[in-house]
Amino acid sequence: MSNCPLWAFVKDHGYEEMMPYICKSDYVFEKFLHAKLIRTRTEATGGDYCDYCFVPDQSKVAKRFEAKKKKNNTALQESSKSRALDY
Repeated sequence: MSNCPLWAFVKDHGYEEMMPYICKSDYVFEKFLHAKLIRTRTEATGGDYCDYCFVPDQSKVAKRFEAKKKKNNTALQESSKSRALDY
């Protein structure tokens, strides 16, 4: 069962290797839509579902999502640095 009709179609026709590129194209559309794509996982990249939505790019939701993403990336980078020093 898939919640992404495009993933289900691609999978049924044997083109799974194309799907990550199709998903990445969503980021191109957000610029044209003056929107922010909010997504943390996709079925095409191994997630058990795809959670996505577009919100206005200047909305509070978009700004909170960017701040949280930046905070998580900083924490991940710091964690990687400390693990690298352990070796």
